[in-house]
Amino acid sequence: MDCILAMCKEIFKEHKSIASDLLMLEFFTDISISRKALLNDKIIGCYLFNEDTIYCDNRVIFEDLGPYKNKKALLGLALALMPDYRGKGYGKQLRDLPKTMRNYDYVWGMQLKSLNNIDNWIRYGRRIVAEGESSYVTLMDIK
Repeated sequence: MDCILAMCKEIFKEHKSIASDLLMLEFFTDISISRKALLNDKIIGCYLFNEDTIYCDNRVIFEDLGPYKNKKALLGLALALMPDYRGKGYGKQLRDLPKTMRNYDYVWGMQLKSLNNIDNWIRYGRRIVAEGESSYVTLMDIK
């Protein structure tokens, strides 16, 4: 886990709002369901997960999330890929992992506005269900 957190810290070092939250990833990440991308035995990326029902505290909610209350949730905490491996399909493979995790009903996560990548998440199946000052909350049904 330490090497994955170190990699995330390096990847997100320019985003101060993320860098301060990286220490919290260690406590919230369920390593048993999280995934890492390996190439020649080197970790080049990861998608960190937890099982947590969707919540949207202090955000404007755009749809009724009541139907998700009793469904099995997968929370995407962080998706990271080393810069040298971007544009080669590895990020897409990581992003698509929740679609293969059939024991969950939906995946959700918070996308920081400072990353300017919300269009990527929307294009690949997520929808914005809430918005706060600094982040979007997105959701995608798996089942």
